[in-house]
Amino acid sequence: MESPFCDFLKITTPLDNEYRLRSELSLFLCQILNVTLTSDGYFSFPFGGGISMRSYTGVKVFGVSVTGKAIATMRSQGIWEDFLALISEFPHRVTGIDATLDYYDVDSPSILKRLYNEGSNGLHRLTRKSISSSKITKIFSTDMLNRETGTVYFQTRKSEVHAKVYDKRHEVNSNGGLLVREVLRYELTVTGKMGPTLRDAFNPTSMFWHYMGETLLKRPDNIEPWVGFSEGFVLEKSVELLPYQQLVRQIETSCELHRIVELAAMSGQVGSSRLINDLTQLLKVAIARQGEIEKTSNIAS
Repeated sequence: MESPFCDFLKITTPLDNEYRLRSELSLFLCQILNVTLTSDGYFSFPFGGGISMRSYTGVKVFGVSVTGKAIATMRSQGIWEDFLALISEFPHRVTGIDATLDYYDVDSPSILKRLYNEGSNGLHRLTRKSISSSKITKIFSTDMLNRETGTVYFQTRKSEVHAKVYDKRHEVNSNGGLLVREVLRYELTVTGKMGPTLRDAFNPTSMFWHYMGETLLKRPDNIEPWVGFSEGFVLEKSVELLPYQQLVRQIETSCELHRIVELAAMSGQVGSSRLINDLTQLLKVAIARQGEIEKTSNIAS
């Protein structure tokens, strides 16, 4: 049996951190992966999926969402831990996480039918309370072997903890792909109110079995107990670079800067002149501001 893995992650941080976190993520991703930054600030990964960022001005937070395919790419490149370590350097809250476990070479249609029938009779739960039969739903269709199969949902998407179990092979083949091997996927979603942390994003085993091991699956022996709101993911702080070192790294690796330069070049002389003039003005303002800061500091000392 495989181990549970993180298949989606969303974090939020105070809005004041937006610029620095955007810059750090851009620097990290462009240095290591061949990502594409779209005009709306989405980091598109070469093998599918990506990272989206959004400002929520009403509640004054900045959100970062990572898709399963992007996580899989970073995991395969050995940088998923580094990505989480970068996030951990900012005050943050995990507001959503998916943990997934795949079972191979099983009779998916039969298991899904059994799970749905058991759930309809009130026999399943994710927490201590049994799930109402009205919140056990299914979407089935005929697969390539003429069997009824699909997805069974446990709780609604509005619930703090919900899950689904589905025939992964049928899903892929129904969407025009080709997957020969039988795969039954168990997917758990836990929201921020339950207290998941970056530690769970790195290794969701305890969290997964805490909920899925109630009735949907038999919990293995020796699984560490899971407690929400425990200490997050902590690694050594990165070495602080000098301003000029930071400047060089940003110029060399900033996806956003490279995109701006490309757009200026595509706009011809008028675009190039606009970029040079705007950067010159921004630099003059920054130099003047830095001078005022140094002057105030000298007076205070």
